[in-house]
Amino acid sequence: MFYLRLDEAIQSVLEWGYLTIGGDPNVHDGRDWKGCMEVEECDLETKKERVLDQGQKKSAYKRKQRTRALEDLAQRAYTTFKRVAKAAVAKAKHKEINALFEILKEREGETFVLSLAEAVHRSTQDIRVVKSSRSREDAILKKPGEVMRRWKEYFNRLLNEEFACKKSSLV
Repeated sequence: MFYLRLDEAIQSVLEWGYLTIGGDPNVHDGRDWKGCMEVEECDLETKKERVLDQGQKKSAYKRKQRTRALEDLAQRAYTTFKRVAKAAVAKAKHKEINALFEILKEREGETFVLSLAEAVHRSTQDIRVVKSSRSREDAILKKPGEVMRRWKEYFNRLLNEEFACKKSSLV
């Protein structure tokens, strides 16, 4: 959901615009957060800078690295394109934050916050992929703690087992 909106926002960014986002750390005390975000647009053509097509960014960067000249067109073109890319990301973040706050203002906002917290908690868990494992006795283990203990047992046996060596090969 977030990445689809991010992609749409990046594609809708104007070449000459940039976005400034400043958040209010005291949103919880009742102040309006919308007053802290503003969109500013400037005309880069007045600064005599040309915005390159996305396919030319890499070549502009390589020319900048080769020449190392600050007055070079490649340097100016690359920095301009970099600034526009940052503006696109900032605009996408701004749109996503607006959508999130609109959801939070509705009645279902509290349940949405709880579901977000659960998702964050699940993402911090160590085991996400392994659904089951088998014990030494071929019993199916499904609980994360049991699976973890089985892996610990397996690696302890694997890494602490000593193998017999032929004495002739050591001499």
